[in-house]
Order: sequence, then structure tokens, then C-alpha cells
Amino acid sequence: LACATSAKVAPAAMSSVTVLWPYSVTIAPLLGLLGTVSGLVTVFSGLGGTEAGSPSSPSTSNIARGIAEALNTTIAGLVVAVPTVIAHGYFQRKVERFGVRMESIMQEALRKAYR
Repeated sequence: LACATSAKVAPAAMSSVTVLWPYSVTIAPLLGLLGTVSGLVTVFSGLGGTEAGSPSSPSTSNIARGIAEALNTTIAGLVVAVPTVIAHGYFQRKVERFGVRMESIMQEALRKAYR
């Protein structure tokens, strides 16, 4: 009975190592979205309060800078999120396979011990 219990505890201990992956998968795109919103705020704050053709109207370079900020932070969020999703899936399957394998080995050992 103790062997069977330890067979179920080991995969849980292994999966505790991967506890941060789901959070990074969730947080990275949100940080990208935050940067996107920040970049768009930069763009629209430059547009607000000025009339087209006035000497203080926003330049296209300022607008482009805000759009570039928005796109760069979106890319940064996706660069973190996509590999993390792939790694999380890979290691999650690995932990599950390990748990199944360990449980079958323990069942076989118990079967042989109680013959």
C-alpha cells in the first residue's frame, strides 16, 4: 500500500516544478496586450487635442513610434507565450507517462511480493 501511494505522489512532486508555466502562459500575452494598449494610448494622446494641419499637429513619426511600441510588446508577449505553451504540453505529457509507468511497475512489484 505504501508503494502504491508513493507511485502517485512522485508525479505530483514532479508537476510542482512546472507550476509557474501555466502562469507565464497566461501572463505573457497579457503583458503584450498591456504594451499594445500603452502604445495605442501614446498614438491617440498625440492625436488628441490638435487639429489637422495646425503647427502642433502630431507628426507621422510620433504616430509610427506609438504603433511600433504596441506591435513590439505584442511580439514580446507572444515570443514568451508560444514556446512556454509548447514546453508545458511536452512536460505535462512526460509527467503523466512517468506516473502511469511508475504505477504499473509498482503494481507488478506488489503482485510479485504477495504471491
